Amino acid sequence: RGSGRRDISEDQFVFRSDGAFHDGGFTITPQGLTSAPDRLSRRDSDGSSVEGVPKSRHNVIHVASLSEFRKGAVLGSGANGTVYLTVHQTTRRHMAVKTVNVYDEEKRKQLLQELGALTRHVSRFLVRFYGAFYDGSGAVHIALEYMDCGALSDAIAVAGRVPEAVLNQIAVHCLRGLRFLHRNHVLHRDLKTANILLSRRLGRAKLSDFGLARDLHPGVSKADTFVGTMAYMSPERLQGEPYTYASDVWGLGLSLAECALGRYPFPKPQNFFDYIAAAHLDVLGGGGSEFGPRSGGSSAGGGGGSGSGGGGGGGGGGGGSGSGSGGVGVGADLDLSDDARDFLARATAVDPADRPTACELLEHPWIRGRKRDPAVFTDWLRDVTDKVEAARAERTKAAGG
Repeated sequence: RGSGRRDISEDQFVFRSDGAFHDGGFTITPQGLTSAPDRLSRRDSDGSSVEGVPKSRHNVIHVASLSEFRKGAVLGSGANGTVYLTVHQTTRRHMAVKTVNVYDEEKRKQLLQELGALTRHVSRFLVRFYGAFYDGSGAVHIALEYMDCGALSDAIAVAGRVPEAVLNQIAVHCLRGLRFLHRNHVLHRDLKTANILLSRRLGRAKLSDFGLARDLHPGVSKADTFVGTMAYMSPERLQGEPYTYASDVWGLGLSLAECALGRYPFPKPQNFFDYIAAAHLDVLGGGGSEFGPRSGGSSAGGGGGSGSGGGGGGGGGGGGSGSGSGGVGVGADLDLSDDARDFLARATAVDPADRPTACELLEHPWIRGRKRDPAVFTDWLRDVTDKVEAARAERTKAAGG
């Protein structure tokens, strides 16, 4: 694509003869990201807040060039690129490095979206960014925090249903990350179990993959672009309507329902119209659903206690989603408190106007009134890690046989 002695332009992006990649206000060299649009407007959450990054700089890692990494195994590969486990040789810390082919227009567009989010928004509940590097041969490499327990989707695949005490902690971490994004006018637009990563070392869940994130300017409250993973799109998005931050709440609520069930909440859709129908199907209190309300319960308000005796997990009362507004139901056979059922019903209300905000969900009785033991979460993460490693060893043995 040229001799390398002059600037080489491909559509709207440029490779410079100095080995730099330029696009969308970003300049990426083999030594890292040297300029970005609106760099001075980076939004770090307050170090004293629940989302905050500690103000101490002892955890800050400086990566000077791509050559500092020793590449290891492939962690995953998807539409946006391939992710490798690497070791940063200067600090001996594991990192995840995503490799993106910038000649692919769609991948390049998502790369810029992700860089914009990662460089401008820093929180303990978002995966951390350590730098971006151009390798001179058409690929940009993004250095990210390595989450040693992988994706929540993988944990469900090997461990099945997530215990409520663990689910509660995952919900809190994700809601804090989502509240931070929404307060800074960012729509994630692709919240799903595969984009919630887990760290045994930190005992934390974090939001990841910001390739579809969208900045909403103050005063602009809706978007209308049809992007994301269809299986986790809210009803209003599937129907092509303008959508708000409530669509992210749906994605998180559906992901948490998947954790509670140990599987995707709806019957497997076969086509686009099945997704639309499924998003309206499993309504608590609606009857006829495989995920109906708890037996013996009528539609209950938000304050019901835990246990199996009281009212069902419906979304009525208390100013939340009424019984007619829908929501993903969870089966009567599940050992799940009424507060948890109510939380899930509200987060997945069919009408976006009935879904609480991330901030409001953090005030829900299942969140605010719950005592949490971090050891319960880390013990579960250890068990998940053991199962993942056992499954990997079994696959390796089978392949060798």
